[in-house]
Amino acid sequence: MPNVKAVRDAALQRKQLDLIQAMNRELAAQRGAPDPVEGIIQSYELGFRMQTRVPELLDISREPQHIRDAYGIPNGPESAFARQCLMARRLSEAGVRFVEICQSGWDHHSNPNKGLIDRCGSIDQPTAALLADLDIRGLLDETLVLFGSEFGRQPASQGPDGRDHNITGYSMFLAGAGVKKGFSFGGTDEFGLKSSCPSRPSGWHHRNLRGKQYQRPRRRQWTSSPSLAFHAVRSGVGQIRQSVCC
Repeated sequence: MPNVKAVRDAALQRKQLDLIQAMNRELAAQRGAPDPVEGIIQSYELGFRMQTRVPELLDISREPQHIRDAYGIPNGPESAFARQCLMARRLSEAGVRFVEICQSGWDHHSNPNKGLIDRCGSIDQPTAALLADLDIRGLLDETLVLFGSEFGRQPASQGPDGRDHNITGYSMFLAGAGVKKGFSFGGTDEFGLKSSCPSRPSGWHHRNLRGKQYQRPRRRQWTSSPSLAFHAVRSGVGQIRQSVCC
């Protein structure tokens, strides 16, 4: 991955950051200082620490071969999503609060049969491996995994053999964090075009994630989003925070 390592020496960067932070703190101490200044100070410090940790965390060569095999990581671009899944687990295990990974190539305006076979084949094994790996390491019970997309495809044909975008009816799945297993919510009409029970994310979150079958995680939330992605969110107060992707 390019541009992960810092261009300048860490000691020099620390001196530069100390100068900037001194000016920021001086501004923050003034009467009527903007509220975001303290957040900027913290974000600069977080960015500096990330530069020292991220290269190590993204180095999947540190993983045993059997783990890489479980995710299906050969050499070449075809294993990009598998590598992302393994990196996501490493980042989450290290305490990263929010992780998103994506697999592109789902815009099947033509030949969806060939495209779906290829795309689904690229995500099945890595996704299963990620969930199993989180479970084995005791992270799945405190991690909410949301797997989904920004929209689905129309049930009717577009042109000779394509499918256009469908924003009114499509599916996602959740796993971990105490979510009830085997539970489904909602559906579409008989054509698979529109949702039969439209709901805003906030309402769905309230009714289903905070329902009787749900237990709040101790540490972290996982989600997934557009073009099949995963997010990981760790709650600092020990309860689920809404994480919605569109």
